[in-house]
Amino acid sequence: MRWPVLSLLILLAAIALGLVVQWSPGRVSFFFSGWVVDIGMPLFVLILVALFFALRECFSLWDALRSAPERIRRSVAAMRGRRERVSLQGALRALLEGDWPEAERRLHRSRIGGAGRDKWPLPYCLGLAVAARRQGKDSESERLLRQAEAGGTEGRRAAAIVRARLYADAGRTAAAIECLERLRSVSPKDRRIGQLLLELYLKGEDWQSVLSQAADLPLSSRERFQLRLQAYRGLIRALGEKGGDAQALESLWQGLPAALRRDTGLLKEYARACLRFSTAGNCEPALRKALKKRYVPELALLYGALPEAHSERQLRFLQGLLQRHPRDAQLLLAAGLLSMRLEMQGKAEGYLERSAELSSTPEVHYALAKLRELQHDRVEAAEHYRKGMELFFSRRRGSAGPPLLPFPPPGLRMREAAAEALPAQQPEARESQEEGDEGAAPAGVKSPAT
Repeated sequence: MRWPVLSLLILLAAIALGLVVQWSPGRVSFFFSGWVVDIGMPLFVLILVALFFALRECFSLWDALRSAPERIRRSVAAMRGRRERVSLQGALRALLEGDWPEAERRLHRSRIGGAGRDKWPLPYCLGLAVAARRQGKDSESERLLRQAEAGGTEGRRAAAIVRARLYADAGRTAAAIECLERLRSVSPKDRRIGQLLLELYLKGEDWQSVLSQAADLPLSSRERFQLRLQAYRGLIRALGEKGGDAQALESLWQGLPAALRRDTGLLKEYARACLRFSTAGNCEPALRKALKKRYVPELALLYGALPEAHSERQLRFLQGLLQRHPRDAQLLLAAGLLSMRLEMQGKAEGYLERSAELSSTPEVHYALAKLRELQHDRVEAAEHYRKGMELFFSRRRGSAGPPLLPFPPPGLRMREAAAEALPAQQPEARESQEEGDEGAAPAGVKSPAT
């Protein structure tokens, strides 16, 4: 809009000037040292316009020359900024990809304004510290972290978090927790520190600290419930696997809220722990109640393996479940175990054979081997031992999951039992038993002959 208006004004001025000149042309005379110069009015006006534009361009050129150094500095800074942004993007990409030498090189190239080593910004110090630690330059990494800590409260917090993560990645969980605990003593309400501590507690299976942290963090009710559930599962598992006693297990179970005790996974852990202690405790009524409410095959198998004095009542309950689930292999195995305990070898054989037909597992073959021993059929017992070990080692090499029954593995005792069960006239079968891999034997079941 500006240039059309300006062009129109110039045109109108030219027309007006032409009309004035036509009406009264006039002349302009200049006298200088005896010289007289006469110029027509139109030419004089053109000269004035030309001088005006010439002076204007001279002033513009002067301003450009005077501001040239500043413009050059701005251009150089812009170019450097673009180069630093490109280098920083490459450094971040290298950090994410784990290319530590490239990340360190690009971070050195992208430091803001070419700052000296003691004035690098906080993100650069932290990135270089991570890259240096990944390359084994621990002293350089510590120097950079200390430099970051000198940047005030924010620098100390960021450096402590980075140091804790580096410790955790190196397997030094205790050192990482100690670092974060010191930081939390200064900022007790920092949510990020609490989340990192929770991750480390979970990694280190410090379940009591997980419970404490879950209570302090601002979590949703569902998240807090899931964390408590995971922690109590870990506590029960630790009591069964890493030492403890049945009384401590019962105290822990009775102290749980009813909502947690209804969880199927937690009930499984409790039942497995009871089996390790060879005690039923309050597990039998809890499993019975859970199975009445919702049938779960794993719970039925654990129910059948419980060392309970009321085995006949347990067997009747499982037989009632079999009427609704006649082709459940784990339920048939549980009924077979109870029948063996009650010395009902005919029923036990029927249940275990049907279970083996539906699902061939190390547990059912071990149970059948013990049953054949009770029946003095040493050849069949050895064969079931062999099949059980093959399935067990196949399970260990694959991803079929943990044993169904968490009894202490018999280990070498199973191979010795298989060797004793073999008649002396069958050396080939005995050799096939001795070729098994070293390691634990399949998780077995207890019977009167064990």
